[in-house]
Amino acid sequence: MKKILSAVLSATLAVSSIGVFNASADEKYGDGKNIVIFGDSIAEGYDLSETEYNYGQIIADYIGGNVSNYAKAGDETSDTLSMIKETSNLKDADVVIISSGANDVIHYSSNFMLKLFSRMGCLAEGYTADDISEKPAFSQMMHMIDVDKLKSSLSDVNEALKFNNEITRLANNLTITDSHRNYAQYDRVIQTRVIANTEQMIAEIKAVNPDARIIVQNIYNPLQLEENYVLDKYKQMFALLKPTFERVIDSYIEQLNEVEGIEIADIYTDFTAGDGYAWYFTGFEDAPVKEFKVHPNQAGHLAIAVNILNILGEKNDDGGLLNLTYEKLDKKDQYPDTALEKYRNIAGTYVLGNINGDTLIDANDATEVLATYSALSTGQENPLSEENQKAADVNGDGNIDASDASTLLDYYAYSSTGGKSSFKRFQAENE
Repeated sequence: MKKILSAVLSATLAVSSIGVFNASADEKYGDGKNIVIFGDSIAEGYDLSETEYNYGQIIADYIGGNVSNYAKAGDETSDTLSMIKETSNLKDADVVIISSGANDVIHYSSNFMLKLFSRMGCLAEGYTADDISEKPAFSQMMHMIDVDKLKSSLSDVNEALKFNNEITRLANNLTITDSHRNYAQYDRVIQTRVIANTEQMIAEIKAVNPDARIIVQNIYNPLQLEENYVLDKYKQMFALLKPTFERVIDSYIEQLNEVEGIEIADIYTDFTAGDGYAWYFTGFEDAPVKEFKVHPNQAGHLAIAVNILNILGEKNDDGGLLNLTYEKLDKKDQYPDTALEKYRNIAGTYVLGNINGDTLIDANDATEVLATYSALSTGQENPLSEENQKAADVNGDGNIDASDASTLLDYYAYSSTGGKSSFKRFQAENE
């Protein structure tokens, strides 16, 4: 029975991203740069709701460009490499963004630890070693262990010592490189899989498009949580795993920094620097621990978009979806300082179409435009501020008139009947 449940769980995890509103090939937001994204569930937008936006969409909206997103939940670097080899529009890309490598580490680690828990007799009732898949996710691992049995086992000093030794070996298998004198004893997952595949990705991209800018994201530590969140029975396990996570992440970042031909989006610093607030940028604390929801939430995708936009170096007075996403965040008063500084560096001074500043682009904005048009038509001074005048001139012809109001009403009709595209994308795709 547990084998069946395990298979169902795996299938559910794989399929659950299908309904996520994420970027697909050739989303158009204007005539600017072409962005192509490859990678895993982070880039795909896994766990976002249908009304939320992944970072590729936010970036494309901000620069008024196009985005093609080929990321897929569960993909390892070998899968991403295969996707890059199969993609036909790389030659037209101005920017290529890659988020890959975390799944290589996650799948290897979860498989290793489940086998360890099996030997310790700490699998949940009904599960056996035969139920352990080759590439389990962390959430699968959490469902398959009996934390109470593990806690009881670790209360024995000898068992705790054995466990620590195994966790050390796991860390070595992930992080050791061929510079270590005994490297042949270890699997060297990061060096031989993640970095080797990443270097091949870069070579493939450069062969097709030598002028494309290639941005690779590093990874963050999801176990930076608020102290009162973790239940007592999980604290010992998390305390043992957290240093291993840090070591693995440090090694990955160090090795990634040596890869030539790329620019690095330092997501690690934005998510986990200072007091440790990865919890703010993920869905971890919004679900039971066993769900192990480590993917970026809307705040996380905004932070990644901001980081990459700062690398691209483009400053746009029209903040568009970037500004609207920030203003709609829950708990934006808690937005961590390191990431907030980067946001403020590029945040726009207005949002095209959002004249009244209420984070919605709707009939009220159209009314503002018509009122302004009426005032100007009768020789009165423009009642709008300079920035709101820019927001009101949605067709960019230098005038604020009925044509702008009509465009706003068209978008309002679209969004009020379930349309999810941003205002810029709606305009670009309805020209």
